[in-house]
Amino acid sequence: MKNYQFIKAPFQKDLIKFIYSSLKFLKKKRLDIFEENARDEYKEILKILNKINNLLIKISTHKNISSDNISKKTLDKFFRKYKNNIEIKKNKKVFNLVHSIFFTELKKDVQLFLSVDLTKVFEKVLEKKLSHYDKLLYIGNESEQKIVKSDGSIDKNINNSNFLLEEGKTKLINQYPDFMIKEENHFHIIDAKYKFKENVLKKSDDIRQVLVYSLLFNKDMFFAKNEDMQKIKKIILYVQKSNININNFNDLVINIERIDIDNLLDSFSYKENLFNTEVIISPIEVLK
Repeated sequence: MKNYQFIKAPFQKDLIKFIYSSLKFLKKKRLDIFEENARDEYKEILKILNKINNLLIKISTHKNISSDNISKKTLDKFFRKYKNNIEIKKNKKVFNLVHSIFFTELKKDVQLFLSVDLTKVFEKVLEKKLSHYDKLLYIGNESEQKIVKSDGSIDKNINNSNFLLEEGKTKLINQYPDFMIKEENHFHIIDAKYKFKENVLKKSDDIRQVLVYSLLFNKDMFFAKNEDMQKIKKIILYVQKSNININNFNDLVINIERIDIDNLLDSFSYKENLFNTEVIISPIEVLK
């Protein structure tokens, strides 16, 4: 950075403040996370940032070394403030460099660590394992508030009848089962639980949810035709523990072998007293 114009140019107060604010934020919100996990790299990067910081002090006065308080929520505002500043415009490369660092690495998070939602990963694995049901498979997407078929299309009838309350003054409470498999005039319900066996059914919601789904999406059959709820499979799938050699993690393979809801391996069942039926509990292997 010392090759840029501002080093020798007087009256660059705003440019110095812009760079100093950026460095302060980077040190506090990004660099500190490496202090324990990557000590050598942390020391090296800190040394470079301190050199730049000392350089700013040399070409300025202490009263001009001030900073803006930046947070993840105010990044856009921070860059808008300086983008059209006269001093910044004369040093566009510096602005673009800092802007690139923030918005390629930091806009969504101030860490380099990748966040993985393992519950969603488990659901995606199950989706692959159930994909052989093809047009009979329905997938609930709570984040997008819709239930889709395996090909991504939407069944309007299903999406218009998946709420617990009739439309009125109260906001509709929609329900999105993880998976449903259609058979004749009814839907089997499959709920994915990213839990190990010892933690399944520890909460009442684990069982209540699958029972509510089984009635809600089969209410026409149950009430209008008075058919037996024994026909409806109520399945909870949980994670089977895997023994992993961390030294060979590159060899890990996701297990997407198909599963058959009529023949779930190592499954067991519980009698439930609401419909006088059974709830099937089955482990699912995620890794080969």
